[in-house]
Amino acid sequence: AIEATKLPSITGGKKPLALDTWNYKNKNYIMYIPDGVELTPEEKIELAKNKQEVVHENTRMTINPFNERQNKEAISEIAKSQSKVHDGKIGVDGKEIVRNPTPRVNGFSFVATPSPRPGECDSPLMTWGQIEGTPFRLDGGDTPLLRSTQGPSFRMAEPPKREKIALQLAEKAGERHRDRKSKALEAARKSFAT
Repeated sequence: AIEATKLPSITGGKKPLALDTWNYKNKNYIMYIPDGVELTPEEKIELAKNKQEVVHENTRMTINPFNERQNKEAISEIAKSQSKVHDGKIGVDGKEIVRNPTPRVNGFSFVATPSPRPGECDSPLMTWGQIEGTPFRLDGGDTPLLRSTQGPSFRMAEPPKREKIALQLAEKAGERHRDRKSKALEAARKSFAT
C-alpha cells in the first residue's frame, strides 16, 4: 500500500495542455535534396558563374538566330524606323494614323484615358469587297508551305502500302458485317410481323 502512494496518481496529476507529437517537415529526402552543410563563399561564386545556355545542336536550330551582341544595334535601328513608319500613313478607315506624343515622367508615359467610344481608332472588322469565285476548302497540295528555316521540320509520312491494304480489308469486313446484321434485323422484323 505504501508503494502505491509513491506512484504518481493519474487523476491527481496536472494534465498537459498540448498533445505529445514530434517535429515534422513536409519534405521527404527521397524527393528533395537533404539539408546539409551550407555552401562556402567559393562554391557560391562558382554557382553564380555557371550560366544556363541552350545547346543549339540539340534543337532544330543549328545556330543561334538571336545573337544578342550582334543584333543589338540592328534591333534599335529597326525600332526607330518602325516608329517613323506610321508618319503620314492613312488607315483602312480613311483617317490618318497619328501617334500622339504624351508627356513622359522618368521615361514612362501616362496611361491613356479610356474612350467613351471603344474601337474608334481601330480598323474596321470587315471590309467590303468582291469575291472572285465561290469559296471552297483548300487541300493540302493547294497551299504550298514555305520553309523559313533550313533546319529539320516535321511532316506526315504517307501510309505504307501494307497499311492501306489492311484498311481496305477492314472496310470490306465491316461492310460484310453490316450487311449480315441488317439481314438478321430484317428477318427478325418479318418473324415478329407474322
